[in-house]
Amino acid sequence: MLVISLPCLLFSQQVQQYEYLTMTQRMHQIKISRINAPLEVVDISSELSEDKKEYFWDYRPLMIRINEFEKDGWELFSNQVYTDGASFQTSNYVLMRRRKL
Repeated sequence: MLVISLPCLLFSQQVQQYEYLTMTQRMHQIKISRINAPLEVVDISSELSEDKKEYFWDYRPLMIRINEFEKDGWELFSNQVYTDGASFQTSNYVLMRRRKL
């Protein structure tokens, strides 16, 4: 029993620490949320397509910001795109990176 428990105990103490952030685009805003920082709300109206037919499908501002975070060591971990029933689409992305010790 001790032989099995010892490796489990050693493994549990070697858990890697990660930082996570969420980045959500809805309408003309991107919201960036992190544990150790205030919620950042970015107005992207001036960056969106001027064609109203494409306005809700223009995710270039979001992708630009994801690329900026990737340069700083963040990796795309998960994403979810959903609608709220009123034809408004929301894209939510989770990024992670190894915690700097």
